[in-house]
Amino acid sequence: MLSQVCRFGTITAVKGGVKKQLKFEDDQTLFTVLTEAGLMSADDTCQGNKACGKCI
Repeated sequence: MLSQVCRFGTITAVKGGVKKQLKFEDDQTLFTVLTEAGLMSADDTCQGNKACGKCI
């Protein structure tokens, strides 16, 4: 029997000169990690400038 391996990691995000360590799982996208941490908005605040690549 094989056991399922889940990978975790961390990234360092910088906003306004403040560094924040964010944990993530291997099935999460960078967009999801940043929006859940409150560092990026998913409500079209970039007016289509593709800041997150979500609307492409």
